[in-house]
Amino acid sequence: MVGSWQSSAYQTFLMKSSDIDQDLFTDSYCKVCSAQLISESQRVAHYESRKHASKVRLYYMLHPRDGG
Repeated sequence: MVGSWQSSAYQTFLMKSSDIDQDLFTDSYCKVCSAQLISESQRVAHYESRKHASKVRLYYMLHPRDGG
């Protein structure tokens, strides 16, 4: 469960995630980065990191949402 103290950047990330993305980004694992996320602070730090953002951009360039 995500706490109320989380940053606005993390909240924005969660809101922008579509139903398709829910399988990629869970509370305990980021499939794009192959990262196990144990604590809430680790989860927030990961999803706000530049490295994660870079890997997500690359993932969507290689896997377009429109199928092509």
